[in-house]
Amino acid sequence: MIRATGVNSDGRTSGIALPNGEAQRQLLASIYDDPRVDRRRIAYVEAHGTGTAAGDPIETRSIGQVLGHTAEDEAPLWIGSVKGNLGHLETGSGMAGLAKVLNVLEHQQIPPNIQLKKPNPKIDFQGLGLRVPTANEPLPTDSKGRPAMACVNSFGFGGTNAHVLLEESRSCPSVSPEEPAAQDPLPLMISAKSMDSLQALACAYADRLREADPADYNRTAAACARQRDRLPYVLMIHGKTLAESLEALCYFAKEGTLRDDLPAAVEHNTLSGSGKTAFVYSGNGSQWAGMGADLMANSLRFGEVIDEIDAYFEPLAGWRIRDYLLKNPADWALEKTENAQPLLFAVQVGLTVLLRESGVKADAVTGHSVGEVASAWACGALTLSEAVRVIYERSALQGKMYGSGTMAAAKLKEDVLLGLLKEKPGVEIAGWNAPDNFTLSGDADQIDALKALGQRSGRSL
Repeated sequence: MIRATGVNSDGRTSGIALPNGEAQRQLLASIYDDPRVDRRRIAYVEAHGTGTAAGDPIETRSIGQVLGHTAEDEAPLWIGSVKGNLGHLETGSGMAGLAKVLNVLEHQQIPPNIQLKKPNPKIDFQGLGLRVPTANEPLPTDSKGRPAMACVNSFGFGGTNAHVLLEESRSCPSVSPEEPAAQDPLPLMISAKSMDSLQALACAYADRLREADPADYNRTAAACARQRDRLPYVLMIHGKTLAESLEALCYFAKEGTLRDDLPAAVEHNTLSGSGKTAFVYSGNGSQWAGMGADLMANSLRFGEVIDEIDAYFEPLAGWRIRDYLLKNPADWALEKTENAQPLLFAVQVGLTVLLRESGVKADAVTGHSVGEVASAWACGALTLSEAVRVIYERSALQGKMYGSGTMAAAKLKEDVLLGLLKEKPGVEIAGWNAPDNFTLSGDADQIDALKALGQRSGRSL
């Protein structure tokens, strides 16, 4: 386990190859001057080991000054470097040193510093309380039986110094996996730079997951979502069962195409970078009879959200959104805005909750028309009870106006349109959408008459 870490910088030095010994010493002191860390328990130090005439004496001096075993009853502290095995790995050197120390703690053995024939005469190993292994050595044990400690130095070309202290972990808690049968499959998302590569990747995952249990499948799906880069071509699979998900994966792996009856989709994303996410909530016109029925049938959580909405909506409207979503689509009356708007709102809220709980969260939200209400709820401007009240009152008032007029889109210059409207007092401009794009509202007969006038002027209405 990691017990302590630290980092600092050399500051200005006389050259890139000449480290700052005082800065290295201060880094070690910042960690080991803490009374919670007993430096006498350090059994091994993995040095950065630059291998230069100046670097090694400076580093060993700072280590010896802070950690060296110089007392009469202490054996010198073991010190080594993996550079003799691997050479200079530049930005990867710290990870190599960390891997070595983990093996030292696991196997309780300190490997020799290979190729060390003659110690550097500029390093006073004895005076600093240090020694370098030239053969396998047992890791020293603590006199009180406490777990061993070892540490790693790693220095960067730019003068950054890093240090980490590790402690041996003698036991790991046993974790019992969840019952596979109780786990629904997570969405599996894999991506590649081309369709051919995506199919090849699907083949590799199909081979890996063919015999997987639900827990193993979900671990792989979680890793794909959280620990892989998102490349332009994406395959998304989300089956109701493990068998259905695997069937979709294997079919795409074999054929390179999708099948309508399998829960899979392919996306080609040309956007660079991860970007941000926005939720856009649509207005009237996006509704359709039967919307939400599949979610009601297959998502318990979606049904719970609809019930939360109904707790506020039913006392106001006298009917339940849940009941309407479960009706035969042939019996839906979406031409009535008092039906369409609450249903749209409820489906939008339910989808938002499902996306959030699946880890998809919006950085921004916006809405058009009735979608503004769901958008206001989504960003926290309205509570759920407030949003339900708004959607009920809005749709009920608009419902009272049903059949009393109509609307039209006009693409005309403003002065031309205003001239035409002088003869039609029953028509108003309901929305200025653009300099030559307007929404009209008013008497149906007068709007119909305007169409002919607009055509004569060479513009549409």
